Amino acid sequence: PPDQPIAVSEECESLRERIDDLEERNARLLDEIAVLRSRVEVDLPHWAGQIQVQARLLEEMAEPLQSVPLGMKLMAIVRCLEEVEDGLRATPGPALREELQELRRTLGEQISTAQAKEAEWKEENSRLKRMLQGVECSVIASAVAGCKTSPDADDRANSQAAAEVPTECGTDSSFSDSRVTPAVVHSQT
Repeated sequence: PPDQPIAVSEECESLRERIDDLEERNARLLDEIAVLRSRVEVDLPHWAGQIQVQARLLEEMAEPLQSVPLGMKLMAIVRCLEEVEDGLRATPGPALREELQELRRTLGEQISTAQAKEAEWKEENSRLKRMLQGVECSVIASAVAGCKTSPDADDRANSQAAAEVPTECGTDSSFSDSRVTPAVVHSQT
Protein backbone atom coordinates (compact mmCIF):
# COMPACT_ATOMS: atom_id res chain seq x y z
CA PRO A 1 0.00 0.00 0.00
CA PRO A 2 2.27 2.79 -1.18
CA ASP A 3 -0.90 4.78 -2.07
CA GLN A 4 -1.98 4.91 1.58
CA PRO A 5 0.31 7.80 2.72
CA ILE A 6 -0.78 9.85 -0.29
CA ALA A 7 -4.47 9.20 0.43
CA VAL A 8 -4.02 10.13 4.08
CA SER A 9 -2.21 13.35 3.22
CA GLU A 10 -4.94 14.26 0.69
CA GLU A 11 -7.61 13.59 3.31
CA CYS A 12 -5.72 15.76 5.84
CA GLU A 13 -5.46 18.56 3.32
CA SER A 14 -9.18 18.28 2.57
CA LEU A 15 -9.97 18.44 6.29
CA ARG A 16 -7.73 21.49 6.75
CA GLU A 17 -9.55 23.29 3.93
CA ARG A 18 -12.89 22.38 5.46
CA ILE A 19 -11.74 23.66 8.89
CA ASP A 20 -10.58 26.93 7.33
CA ASP A 21 -13.96 27.34 5.61
CA LEU A 22 -15.79 26.63 8.88
CA GLU A 23 -13.64 29.10 10.81
CA GLU A 24 -14.32 31.78 8.20
CA ARG A 25 -18.05 31.03 8.32
CA ASN A 26 -17.98 31.12 12.12
CA ALA A 27 -16.31 34.55 12.09
CA ARG A 28 -18.98 35.88 9.68
CA LEU A 29 -21.75 34.48 11.88
CA LEU A 30 -20.25 36.05 15.00
CA ASP A 31 -20.14 39.41 13.21
CA GLU A 32 -23.78 39.02 12.14
CA ILE A 33 -24.79 38.11 15.69
CA ALA A 34 -23.07 41.24 17.01
CA VAL A 35 -24.91 43.41 14.46
CA LEU A 36 -28.25 41.78 15.27
CA ARG A 37 -27.64 42.10 19.01
CA SER A 38 -26.93 45.83 18.66
CA ARG A 39 -30.06 46.25 16.55
CA VAL A 40 -32.15 44.43 19.15
CA GLU A 41 -30.79 46.61 21.94
CA VAL A 42 -31.43 49.83 19.99
CA ASP A 43 -34.27 49.09 17.58
CA LEU A 44 -36.69 47.20 19.82
CA PRO A 45 -37.16 50.05 22.31
CA HIS A 46 -37.46 52.51 19.41
CA TRP A 47 -40.17 50.53 17.62
CA ALA A 48 -41.98 49.82 20.88
CA GLY A 49 -42.16 53.57 21.42
CA GLN A 50 -43.43 54.10 17.87
CA ILE A 51 -46.16 51.51 18.37
CA GLN A 52 -47.17 53.24 21.61
CA VAL A 53 -47.47 56.62 19.88
CA GLN A 54 -49.52 55.20 17.00
CA ALA A 55 -51.78 53.26 19.39
CA ARG A 56 -52.52 56.47 21.34
CA LEU A 57 -53.35 58.33 18.09
CA LEU A 58 -55.60 55.51 16.92
CA GLU A 59 -57.29 55.37 20.32
CA GLU A 60 -58.01 59.13 20.21
CA MET A 61 -59.57 58.74 16.77
CA ALA A 62 -61.57 55.63 17.66
CA GLU A 63 -62.99 56.88 20.98
CA PRO A 64 -65.82 58.92 19.48
CA LEU A 65 -66.71 55.97 17.21
CA GLN A 66 -67.01 53.29 19.93
CA SER A 67 -70.77 53.06 19.52
CA VAL A 68 -70.46 51.89 15.90
CA PRO A 69 -68.89 48.62 14.69
CA LEU A 70 -65.94 50.43 13.08
CA GLY A 71 -65.05 52.10 16.40
CA MET A 72 -65.17 48.76 18.25
CA LYS A 73 -62.86 47.20 15.65
CA LEU A 74 -60.45 50.12 15.93
CA MET A 75 -60.40 49.76 19.74
CA ALA A 76 -59.61 46.05 19.33
CA ILE A 77 -56.69 47.04 17.11
CA VAL A 78 -55.52 49.50 19.81
CA ARG A 79 -55.55 46.69 22.41
CA CYS A 80 -53.54 44.45 20.06
CA LEU A 81 -50.99 47.22 19.49
CA GLU A 82 -50.66 47.67 23.27
CA GLU A 83 -50.00 43.93 23.64
CA VAL A 84 -47.36 44.08 20.90
CA GLU A 85 -45.71 47.03 22.63
CA ASP A 86 -45.72 45.17 25.97
CA GLY A 87 -44.19 42.13 24.26
CA LEU A 88 -41.43 44.19 22.66
CA ARG A 89 -40.60 45.95 25.92
CA ALA A 90 -40.65 42.71 27.90
CA THR A 91 -38.16 41.03 25.57
CA PRO A 92 -34.85 41.29 27.38
CA GLY A 93 -31.94 41.55 25.04
CA PRO A 94 -29.13 38.98 25.20
CA ALA A 95 -26.87 41.46 26.96
CA LEU A 96 -29.43 41.94 29.73
CA ARG A 97 -29.80 38.18 30.20
CA GLU A 98 -26.04 37.73 30.32
CA GLU A 99 -25.72 40.58 32.81
CA LEU A 100 -28.45 39.06 35.00
CA GLN A 101 -26.67 35.69 34.97
CA GLU A 102 -23.39 37.36 35.90
CA LEU A 103 -25.06 39.27 38.74
CA ARG A 104 -26.61 36.07 40.08
CA ARG A 105 -23.26 34.27 39.94
CA THR A 106 -21.47 37.15 41.68
CA LEU A 107 -24.15 37.37 44.36
CA GLY A 108 -23.91 33.63 44.98
CA GLU A 109 -20.13 33.89 45.38
CA GLN A 110 -20.47 36.79 47.80
CA ILE A 111 -23.06 34.94 49.89
CA SER A 112 -20.82 31.88 50.05
CA THR A 113 -17.84 34.00 51.08
CA ALA A 114 -19.88 35.78 53.76
CA GLN A 115 -21.14 32.48 55.16
CA ALA A 116 -17.62 31.06 55.28
CA LYS A 117 -16.32 34.15 57.08
CA GLU A 118 -19.22 34.00 59.54
CA ALA A 119 -18.42 30.36 60.32
CA GLU A 120 -14.74 31.28 60.85
CA TRP A 121 -15.70 34.12 63.18
CA LYS A 122 -18.01 31.87 65.19
CA GLU A 123 -15.23 29.30 65.56
CA GLU A 124 -12.75 32.00 66.60
CA ASN A 125 -15.29 33.39 69.07
CA SER A 126 -15.81 29.93 70.61
CA ARG A 127 -12.04 29.39 70.85
CA LEU A 128 -11.55 32.75 72.56
CA LYS A 129 -14.38 32.02 75.02
CA ARG A 130 -12.77 28.69 75.95
CA MET A 131 -9.44 30.43 76.32
CA LEU A 132 -10.95 33.12 78.59
CA GLN A 133 -12.69 30.47 80.66
CA GLY A 134 -9.38 28.67 81.14
CA VAL A 135 -7.68 31.89 82.25
CA GLU A 136 -10.49 32.62 84.72
CA CYS A 137 -10.27 29.13 86.15
CA SER A 138 -6.48 29.26 86.56
CA VAL A 139 -6.64 32.71 88.20
CA ILE A 140 -9.36 31.61 90.64
CA ALA A 141 -7.54 28.37 91.42
CA SER A 142 -4.29 30.29 92.03
CA ALA A 143 -6.10 32.80 94.23
CA VAL A 144 -7.69 30.05 96.30
CA ALA A 145 -4.40 28.19 96.68
CA GLY A 146 -2.28 31.29 97.40
CA CYS A 147 -4.33 32.80 100.28
CA LYS A 148 -3.08 31.19 103.51
CA THR A 149 -2.02 34.20 105.67
CA SER A 150 -4.49 34.30 108.58
CA PRO A 151 -6.30 31.10 109.47
CA ASP A 152 -9.79 32.41 110.32
CA ALA A 153 -10.24 35.20 107.75
CA ASP A 154 -8.43 33.34 104.99
CA ASP A 155 -10.48 30.17 105.54
CA ARG A 156 -13.72 32.14 105.06
CA ALA A 157 -12.34 33.88 101.94
CA ASN A 158 -11.01 30.62 100.52
CA SER A 159 -14.27 28.80 101.09
CA GLN A 160 -16.15 31.67 99.37
CA ALA A 161 -13.74 31.69 96.43
CA ALA A 162 -13.88 27.91 96.14
CA ALA A 163 -17.67 28.07 96.08
CA GLU A 164 -17.49 30.59 93.20
CA VAL A 165 -15.19 28.41 91.04
CA PRO A 166 -17.21 27.07 88.09
CA THR A 167 -17.64 23.31 88.05
CA GLU A 168 -16.16 22.89 84.56
CA CYS A 169 -12.92 24.61 85.53
CA GLY A 170 -11.26 22.58 88.27
CA THR A 171 -7.66 23.15 89.33
CA ASP A 172 -5.91 21.45 86.42
CA SER A 173 -6.63 23.96 83.65
CA SER A 174 -5.46 23.00 80.19
CA PHE A 175 -4.66 26.64 79.45
CA SER A 176 -1.55 28.09 80.97
CA ASP A 177 -0.02 31.45 80.23
CA SER A 178 3.19 32.59 81.86
CA ARG A 179 2.05 36.23 81.59
CA VAL A 180 -0.91 35.64 83.93
CA THR A 181 0.09 36.18 87.56
CA PRO A 182 -2.00 34.69 90.35
CA ALA A 183 -4.19 37.19 92.14
CA VAL A 184 -4.03 37.28 95.91
CA VAL A 185 -7.40 37.60 97.61
CA HIS A 186 -7.43 39.25 101.04
CA SER A 187 -10.57 39.83 102.99
CA GLN A 188 -10.80 42.98 105.02
CA THR A 189 -13.03 42.46 108.03
